[in-house]
Amino acid sequence: MVTTPVRDATDRVSFEAERRHLTVLFCDLVDSVGWSRRLDPEDFRQVLSNYRAMCQRIIARYGGTHVRYVGDGVRVYFGYPEAHEDDAERAVLAGLDIVRRGPALSWRQTPADNAVQPDKLALRIGIATGLVVAGQVLDDNNDDGLEAVGETPNLAARLQTLAPPNTVIIAEATRLLLGQLFDLQDLGKHALKGFEQPVQVWQVRASRGNLSRYEATRNPATPLVNRTAELAHLTACWTRVRAPQGQVVLLRGEAGIGKSRLAKFMRDRIVEQSRITLLYYQCSPYHSNSALYPIATQLERSAKIHPDDSLTHKRLKLRRLLRMSQIDAEQDLPLIAGLLGLAAESGPDELEFTPARRRAQLLQALVKHLCGLASQQPVLLIFEDLHWIDPSSLELLQQGIAAIQDLPVFMLLTARTEFEPPWPQTSYCHCFDLEHLQLPQIEAIVRNLAVNKQVASELLGYVGSRAGGNPLYAEELTKTVLQDHNLVHQDGDTYRLVGALPEYVVPASLQDLLIARLDKLSPMKFVAQTAAVIGREVDLQLLARVVQLPQEHLLPLLDQLVAAQILQQHRQNPQQVYVFRHALMQEAAYESLLKRRRRELHQRVAVIVEQEFPQLWSRQPEILAHHFSEAGLSEQAIKYWLQAGQLANERYANHEAVRHLLHGLALLSTLTNPERRKQQELALRIALGPALIATKGPGTEDVQRNYQQAIKLCEQLPESAEHFAAYWGWWRVAGNFQVMQKRAQQMLQLAERLNDPGLRLQAHHSMWASLFHLGQPTESLEHVQNGLALYEHGDFRAHAAVYGGHDAKVCALGEAAQTLWLLGYPEQSQVWLEKTLVWAESFQHTGSLLHALDMCLLVAYYLRAPDTVRDFAARLIAVARDGSVPDYEAKGQFFQGWAVAQAGETTSGLNAMEQALQTLHAVGTSEDVPVFCDMLAEIYGACGQFEQGLDQLDFAFRQADTDHTYTWLAELHRCQGELLCLQQPDDFSAAQGCFLHALTVARSQQAKSLELRAARSLARSLCAQGQQAQAAAILRPVYDWFSEGFDTLDLRQTAALLDVLD
Repeated sequence: MVTTPVRDATDRVSFEAERRHLTVLFCDLVDSVGWSRRLDPEDFRQVLSNYRAMCQRIIARYGGTHVRYVGDGVRVYFGYPEAHEDDAERAVLAGLDIVRRGPALSWRQTPADNAVQPDKLALRIGIATGLVVAGQVLDDNNDDGLEAVGETPNLAARLQTLAPPNTVIIAEATRLLLGQLFDLQDLGKHALKGFEQPVQVWQVRASRGNLSRYEATRNPATPLVNRTAELAHLTACWTRVRAPQGQVVLLRGEAGIGKSRLAKFMRDRIVEQSRITLLYYQCSPYHSNSALYPIATQLERSAKIHPDDSLTHKRLKLRRLLRMSQIDAEQDLPLIAGLLGLAAESGPDELEFTPARRRAQLLQALVKHLCGLASQQPVLLIFEDLHWIDPSSLELLQQGIAAIQDLPVFMLLTARTEFEPPWPQTSYCHCFDLEHLQLPQIEAIVRNLAVNKQVASELLGYVGSRAGGNPLYAEELTKTVLQDHNLVHQDGDTYRLVGALPEYVVPASLQDLLIARLDKLSPMKFVAQTAAVIGREVDLQLLARVVQLPQEHLLPLLDQLVAAQILQQHRQNPQQVYVFRHALMQEAAYESLLKRRRRELHQRVAVIVEQEFPQLWSRQPEILAHHFSEAGLSEQAIKYWLQAGQLANERYANHEAVRHLLHGLALLSTLTNPERRKQQELALRIALGPALIATKGPGTEDVQRNYQQAIKLCEQLPESAEHFAAYWGWWRVAGNFQVMQKRAQQMLQLAERLNDPGLRLQAHHSMWASLFHLGQPTESLEHVQNGLALYEHGDFRAHAAVYGGHDAKVCALGEAAQTLWLLGYPEQSQVWLEKTLVWAESFQHTGSLLHALDMCLLVAYYLRAPDTVRDFAARLIAVARDGSVPDYEAKGQFFQGWAVAQAGETTSGLNAMEQALQTLHAVGTSEDVPVFCDMLAEIYGACGQFEQGLDQLDFAFRQADTDHTYTWLAELHRCQGELLCLQQPDDFSAAQGCFLHALTVARSQQAKSLELRAARSLARSLCAQGQQAQAAAILRPVYDWFSEGFDTLDLRQTAALLDVLD
């Protein structure tokens, strides 16, 4: 290496540098010092010259670039400046070819040179694959200006030092890209200089030729998904072949769409059902100009000809193979033998034939071979990857197609979209363009790869949205994610997400394939990369502004990207929008940009969108937030993440709100002003609270931690009306209604000090909820009335996005309905309940509708109306699922189970209730737990499981003591008494003690409906003991108090019992 003085850094300018997935080959001449010592310098120079020339020829053949000589070493790049979909394979094939040819090199300048030939040349090669930054660098030491920087070139150089002479060593990342293409030997892990961890090393022994390209590089065990229509067509064609009527089917589509998978499926089905001759031909990207290459390799494979066979043995094997088709041994065998590089055994003197005539005779002989095989039994001929076919093979294929019309031959051909068949369209020639799979089929692929374990819905959606209907993309993306233990953890029979799914991830196995498509479009590549920065969907006007091209100049470039199936055009009047056909293509284009260039483009997009496209960011502020984030402009990014979260809250898009606001919180550490950081964090946490409550439940750790931090921030900042929402959330998650009532009182005082009617409304909101659950219905109703009076004098509908995720009026009306029932006014309760539902439906806010349906369910249960409960439960479940709100969905399922049990299906109803209650406990919804336990205990009793029922009630009593939830306490004591009556029918004392306790609690709360039930249960118990007069004396005054609701079940049952007692 020549050393030069260090120049000013400004003289080393990089042009068009990119982040690339590169395979690097490093070849070294073994014992070059010994060679230089043993040879005359002139002869040694010739050795190096011949060695380099050989490497250059082989590398060019396999598409390697930037052959750079480092002393006696050669460093080569595969994948830059133009990528191929199989660069790792190309590098290994080149390496094997080099070490095979190296020892045969001559170092002599002329044949007459009489010097003694030293030992044969020995070479060793290391190959590594990984991420580099590649580009042009102005450097006197670098002739073509190309350079790749990163770990990968160094690893390749280190690996070759481990290689025995004339062998190829590869790294693990390279091996993973090769599938079963090569025979490899595991050499274990080795410590390499400059690398902290030992490196897994493999030796490449040879290329495998016994597998199809599909079987070698894909997982053929993956089940075929969908393709029902195509299989029906192929099956019909096979039926016609057996008529016999020759059939030709071309399966065409983009890489990975499933052409080879479908062909293999059909092959396996035919082989299993029929006795046939199978011919398999595979075109190669390295031999698209090698005449009849797929034909020759198929003949060698069928004849089982090995390189080590003698010439005579090879001829014998070929003769045996061709004897099956009964071709002319005198005329045809020598021609076919010549194709395989075997000297003709006999036959006409080749001097009588011109090359053109000999070629024509060879093609005829090969067609005769096919027809001869078909005369013996049906033939299935599979010809893969016609987009790589050489001209002579294509001509032969055309001749074969013309010859098989009346023969039992099924030609099943595959090709990519760009291949146009040159043969005429006839009744027996068909072309099927394979369509992309739909989302359910992509999800089926994910589940198959997960070995039918349960997969998180987020993962299914993630793969589905990025695969673009391409099964290969879906498979590789799924494997990449499932193998990343930082993202996914296998928990029994479930794959559970443990980390955030990355915004950009391109599987290593697809990197070369995707970038190769872009590299073929180098004039338009910068447009695709810039579009990738903008996003999956790209507005034409915005793209034109960012790339700084007039639309009339940009449109032809976009047309070429559409023709290359990189983009597809959507018209959204008056806008023109382009969409990346595959999310992975967008991500690959984006990932190829240097980070510095990405930041520059993101900033440019952000500024242009903010200034010139307000209609875009006003609807979707997260677009601006994303671009400012990626540009490193945190202050602006946080501003728009907050707006995006608040807008999502208004739309009750809770999961989206959480994601937006967490993005904003993650950027806070980059802010330098401490006061500004606190203000921004408080605003973000205030907006985050309701969304977290809706998505995870009020009692979960994330919710608690969020509001605890919000209150700390409030204490560090001057008192402000903006802080009230933090205190409201702090009240909501207290988990203890006694504490909640105290906090609500504090909020009411704060609202009075700030003299804000909206804050007073929300303070009353917190007060009526706290008092209701504390068992103080009369006091709760007073705050409801105060809150409704405030609501009527202002527009407070926007509060639903900030306070509890529901509208205060909906809550007030529903709370009034529940309270009036408790207080003994069931008819008035129904009137207020109808108002609740009407207002919630007109309000068009998901959280408010869920809250209304929840309260409708509770009142329907109070009224013991199972049919009404079932209807409301079904509606609650549907709305909750649509809004992804787990606690409301679980509530609906719980009530639905109760209704099912009431209809006589007690076992299935009980199972549903138990499962739903587990979810409700997990999300921390505690206020209705006493009601749920009462309902569950009742069904346990109906099933004869008295101990389980009593255990549920014991849990409810403990929960009531912990959380101070006293509203349903009287019913818990009454239910306990009923279960004791069923369990101990001859012992009334314990049960009657429970009924008396229930009466005392209900009277202390003025809960006349619960007092009536307790009195009725006690009266029944006394009646069973013959104490009718005492029973009537207890029950009659309570019943006589009621002035309405005499058609309700409670009052009808009471009237019936009183008739018996009277």
